[in-house]
Amino acid sequence: MTSLSNAAKLTGRPHTGLNDGVRRLAGTVGLWMERSASRTKLARMDARMWEDIGLNPGDVMREVNKPFWRA
Repeated sequence: MTSLSNAAKLTGRPHTGLNDGVRRLAGTVGLWMERSASRTKLARMDARMWEDIGLNPGDVMREVNKPFWRA
Protein backbone atom coordinates (compact mmCIF):
# COMPACT_ATOMS: atom_id res chain seq x y z
CA MET A 1 0.00 0.00 0.00
CA THR A 2 1.21 3.51 -0.79
CA SER A 3 1.69 5.80 2.18
CA LEU A 4 0.59 9.42 2.12
CA SER A 5 4.14 10.65 1.68
CA ASN A 6 4.66 8.26 -1.24
CA ALA A 7 1.38 9.41 -2.78
CA ALA A 8 2.63 12.98 -2.57
CA LYS A 9 5.87 11.95 -4.28
CA LEU A 10 3.95 10.19 -7.06
CA THR A 11 1.54 13.04 -7.79
CA GLY A 12 3.85 15.95 -7.03
CA ARG A 13 1.21 17.37 -4.68
CA PRO A 14 0.83 17.07 -0.93
CA HIS A 15 -2.13 15.03 0.29
CA THR A 16 -4.83 17.56 1.09
CA GLY A 17 -8.03 15.50 1.18
CA LEU A 18 -8.94 16.46 4.72
CA ASN A 19 -7.84 20.07 4.28
CA ASP A 20 -9.89 20.37 1.07
CA GLY A 21 -12.93 18.97 2.83
CA VAL A 22 -12.58 21.39 5.72
CA ARG A 23 -12.14 24.32 3.31
CA ARG A 24 -15.23 23.31 1.32
CA LEU A 25 -17.25 22.93 4.51
CA ALA A 26 -16.12 26.32 5.79
CA GLY A 27 -16.95 27.89 2.42
CA THR A 28 -20.39 26.32 2.41
CA VAL A 29 -21.15 27.47 5.96
CA GLY A 30 -19.94 30.97 5.05
CA LEU A 31 -22.23 31.03 2.02
CA TRP A 32 -25.17 29.92 4.15
CA MET A 33 -24.43 32.68 6.66
CA GLU A 34 -24.31 35.28 3.86
CA ARG A 35 -27.64 34.09 2.47
CA SER A 36 -29.26 34.21 5.88
CA ALA A 37 -27.95 37.72 6.59
CA SER A 38 -28.99 38.99 3.14
CA ARG A 39 -32.49 37.60 3.53
CA THR A 40 -32.80 39.13 6.99
CA LYS A 41 -31.76 42.53 5.61
CA LEU A 42 -34.19 42.18 2.73
CA ALA A 43 -37.03 41.35 5.13
CA ARG A 44 -36.29 44.50 7.16
CA MET A 45 -36.50 46.83 4.15
CA ASP A 46 -39.68 48.73 3.42
CA ALA A 47 -41.70 48.58 0.18
CA ARG A 48 -40.07 51.77 -1.14
CA MET A 49 -36.63 50.20 -0.82
CA TRP A 50 -37.81 47.01 -2.54
CA GLU A 51 -39.18 49.09 -5.40
CA ASP A 52 -35.86 50.94 -5.67
CA ILE A 53 -34.06 47.64 -6.26
CA GLY A 54 -36.72 46.30 -8.62
CA LEU A 55 -38.52 43.87 -6.31
CA ASN A 56 -42.18 43.54 -5.44
CA PRO A 57 -43.59 42.15 -2.18
CA GLY A 58 -44.19 38.72 -3.75
CA ASP A 59 -40.55 38.45 -4.85
CA VAL A 60 -39.40 39.44 -1.38
CA MET A 61 -41.67 36.96 0.40
CA ARG A 62 -40.45 34.13 -1.83
CA GLU A 63 -36.83 35.03 -1.14
CA VAL A 64 -37.04 35.59 2.60
CA ASN A 65 -38.99 32.36 3.13
CA LYS A 66 -36.32 30.20 1.47
CA PRO A 67 -34.20 28.09 3.79
CA PHE A 68 -30.59 29.29 4.09
CA TRP A 69 -29.23 26.32 2.14
CA ARG A 70 -31.35 27.05 -0.94
CA ALA A 71 -30.01 29.48 -3.55
